[in-house]
Amino acid sequence: MPSDLQEDASLSPPLAPGRTGAGWPWLPALLVVLATCVVQGWGTEWPPARQFLVQRGIDLCVFGLYLREFARHSPSFLELSGLLLVTAGLLFLAYKAALGALLMIFGLSALWLVLAWLAHRWPLSRGLLTVAVFLTVLQALLSLWHALRPADGGAWFMAVVSILLLAVLALSLLSVSRSQPVRLSQQSIFHERLWAEALVLVLGAQAVLGLALRDGEADFWRTFHLLWGALSVLLALAVGWRGRLWLLRLPHRRWLVPALMIMPVNQLALGLYVRFGGEAGWLSPLHSVNGLCILAAACLVSGSLWFTQEQDFENGGA
Repeated sequence: MPSDLQEDASLSPPLAPGRTGAGWPWLPALLVVLATCVVQGWGTEWPPARQFLVQRGIDLCVFGLYLREFARHSPSFLELSGLLLVTAGLLFLAYKAALGALLMIFGLSALWLVLAWLAHRWPLSRGLLTVAVFLTVLQALLSLWHALRPADGGAWFMAVVSILLLAVLALSLLSVSRSQPVRLSQQSIFHERLWAEALVLVLGAQAVLGLALRDGEADFWRTFHLLWGALSVLLALAVGWRGRLWLLRLPHRRWLVPALMIMPVNQLALGLYVRFGGEAGWLSPLHSVNGLCILAAACLVSGSLWFTQEQDFENGGA
């Protein structure tokens, strides 16, 4: 009888993760994702100088991941030199507060990215890490702008960019993994994608709210953050429970099932203690780091489903 969880090593879907290199090609990307979670969740507790140095160190690591894929797929001197020159120019415009010119140049650069990805048919890992470099530059621009003009605010926009960068880095981790996809029916894939993408959106909104509320907000938003967190916990448990039927068949991603069953419960407990337990101390940044790790895991689940092939089978899907 055909199975809905039948593996096929010969598959190479259009959006399949790159299978380049031997050993553990995903390890550098994994370390960058974990470091990003720690810095975004714990960094506000550090002195500004240390936070700046660590964040710039992660930016260099992201650029290193990009250079690795750049050297393997369609390397171009014009692309690399143009990227460096545009980055330097954008930083100068941010320093001079030339917001209009900055937005125009960054928009044109983003348009070039899309056109180059389509024209050169970059592998997924190449395209995602190029996007990650652009988001890293944008994050550095926002940090510089906020440091020079703290009264302008922008905490929400900075939080959105940080969460987008984390999501792209998580997907790039999946894109360099050599684990094989599984086959699911069209109906099963649709339902699983719906659940997983809803989880990513809910967790992303929760993470943005948590990052943007650090400077202190009204009790309404903190209560809303807690209630939204309870919703995200229930949704993560549902996705983990449903995903056990196919994630456990993926050797390098089966850990996502216990992660989505355990980490959200810990997140809810930490959130309740931070909200009602008085002095939270180091538990508050731990709460933020744990939430960002859950978001990265949800991105891996959603990305895995987009790398999944469709196949008709008996008995339907999960």
